[in-house]
Amino acid sequence: MKKFIFIMLSLLFFIDNSFSQQKFQWARVRFLGTGIGVGGQKDSSVSLLNADLHFLDELEKNTTIKVEKKVYEPTLEKLDEITKFPILFMHAETPVKFLDIEIKNMREYCLRGGFIFADDCVLEKKGDLFFKSFKETVETRVFPDKKFKKIDISDPIFHCHFDLPQGLPYVQGVPNGAWGLYDDKGRIMIFACSTDLHCGWYKDENWFEDRKRKEAYQMGINIVIYALTH
Repeated sequence: MKKFIFIMLSLLFFIDNSFSQQKFQWARVRFLGTGIGVGGQKDSSVSLLNADLHFLDELEKNTTIKVEKKVYEPTLEKLDEITKFPILFMHAETPVKFLDIEIKNMREYCLRGGFIFADDCVLEKKGDLFFKSFKETVETRVFPDKKFKKIDISDPIFHCHFDLPQGLPYVQGVPNGAWGLYDDKGRIMIFACSTDLHCGWYKDENWFEDRKRKEAYQMGINIVIYALTH
């Protein structure tokens, strides 16, 4: 059964201890890959922002969260920028290339209660380059004391708003399943997948069947609800 989610839940996170945000704000992080990224851009986060806006429409339609219909694009180089947002969304085709300051800030952001959602836009015939690179980078540089774990289908992230009994939906890409990096209290700090949920949010082209689009929205909404309530 769907839970009623109030906007105050998003304020529980608010890292800088102020309560100035009145609406949920979506942040899609800008970062560099090691090659040409999504949409022919070296900056791996700039393509298909319409899909993010479609997702925000679905988030507001299916919950009681008040949503600002805007895609913010902070960089990891400024900690005071990223700590304004409860969730940082990362999406790319190519391997990651993070600066030392970005690594430091990602760790601090997560330890303060933030949530990172990394979704691989799998490059045709080249595989899950972003997913593999991101996972390895997190385990060796961001949290060298921790390892990603495959998220069990019983985990609340698959049931906290929509019930997804099969776990992570498959849109396209490589079916690695969902992987989580957990803090010491069992909270998922970083969620990573390679089934291209983001492309399932894109309505302007008839890329996928309705079922896949619906499940991609539902998984994204569950991720937001989980991040705001854990």
